[in-house]
Amino acid sequence: MSASFQHTLAIRQNGQFGPILQKLRRDKGWSQAELGSKIGLSQARISVIESKPESVSIDQMLTVLMALGYEINVAPRTGKTDTPDLW
Repeated sequence: MSASFQHTLAIRQNGQFGPILQKLRRDKGWSQAELGSKIGLSQARISVIESKPESVSIDQMLTVLMALGYEINVAPRTGKTDTPDLW
């Protein structure tokens, strides 16, 4: 089993969240089916969450993260950004 993340993870682009979720699950030594059984979701749904997290509700995303022992924090971006200000 690989070492768990011990720091804050910055997700700045589409496509980063799925691989991070997969790594967090594998770091726990859990299969998709095991994670799903802990939170009442099927293995197929966990697969979709990991492969297409943009299609998942924030509620399901938070449930998965909580089961893995993580949470979402929102912070100002650091460094140069390509996105316009939202406010």
